[in-house]
Amino acid sequence: MTRETHLSALGTRMTRWLDNPLVAAFLYPRTVDDYVALVDATWTRREHHARILAIDVRDDVVGMELRIRRALVEDSSRVALVATLRGRRESRDVRVTERSATRVTVAIARTRGCPLASWASTVASTGDVVVLERAGPTRSIAAKLVFRESKVSVDTDTSLPILVQAEQAGLRPTAGCRRGVCHRCACTLVAGSVTNVRTGEVTTDRGSIIRPCVSVPTGFVEVDL
Repeated sequence: MTRETHLSALGTRMTRWLDNPLVAAFLYPRTVDDYVALVDATWTRREHHARILAIDVRDDVVGMELRIRRALVEDSSRVALVATLRGRRESRDVRVTERSATRVTVAIARTRGCPLASWASTVASTGDVVVLERAGPTRSIAAKLVFRESKVSVDTDTSLPILVQAEQAGLRPTAGCRRGVCHRCACTLVAGSVTNVRTGEVTTDRGSIIRPCVSVPTGFVEVDL
């Protein structure tokens, strides 16, 4: 067993041993992950953290080799890569080119106007920690996304959260964790349907409260923003 594999197994055993109600009550308001992450930031169960092992910058793509503590959430050819840039979380779907039990290599297309691609090619370095999530729905443009209060409408991008599309349209809606936890960005669904990218839940009922930071439109959508 390699040192890397041994440490990964040790982290898994530690979190399982500490994962019980008594320990959680004793640590409150902190969590087990908060303390375990002091040893290694990738030892967390709330998110799938990965550490950058190598970066290969080319003209049109950035290759990034990542060390993971457990298998990816799904055996897919694409994942969402998330990094914190200037205090703000940025996400981009990337192509998986290689994978093993403890490592995965992704390819990040270098496109203009993409903060994550720019970060990957000029700022990121080995040792940095990123987050891996499920890739969003297949990208398509259709119908409209309407922000009723702001009187703004844009072409609907079914691969991006509504919050991100609002910001790209020049709006500045209230936002917090950007992970669907704090509910600060919550708004009302006026029309259409949205999918929660974390749970897969589809919301179609008019007047429902949604979290635009984790909700993608499935076609025409109007929200109270």
